Amino acid sequence: MKYLAVVITLMLLSIGLMAQSRHQKRPAKFLAAGDTVKAITILNKKIAKFSDDADLYLYRGKIKLNRNDLGAAMVDFNTFCSLNGTCGETAYLKSWILYQQGNYKGAITQLSDVTRKQPSSTAYLYLGLSHLKVTNYGPAFGAFERSIELD
Repeated sequence: MKYLAVVITLMLLSIGLMAQSRHQKRPAKFLAAGDTVKAITILNKKIAKFSDDADLYLYRGKIKLNRNDLGAAMVDFNTFCSLNGTCGETAYLKSWILYQQGNYKGAITQLSDVTRKQPSSTAYLYLGLSHLKVTNYGPAFGAFERSIELD
């Protein structure tokens, strides 16, 4: 499961690199070199200057997620959603963090919303797994079926 998270994060980061703001170019150089500490340090400075730039929080959150710093990533994703007015792709990342933290009921709530707005086989898979963890077998089966249909 951790491998899947890393793959998803790297895919999202690569997409983000293509559409990065001018504030993200310098941290991206360090990220490409594998220096996530330096990339986060630069992003911290950028955020101090441009605290209303939602994309900076999203970018930093993805790096923190890739480093398995789940709590800090969640804070950045929540800030992104607040500043942006909508969560978009971040809603799935937040639900995945809730699942990894063992907050299965929270993950179910978040994933139910995600699957209504942006159905994907992965979101339904984690919805099913979350239902299993809280012994909701009927909804888990339904989520797994939907995951297979979308795959």
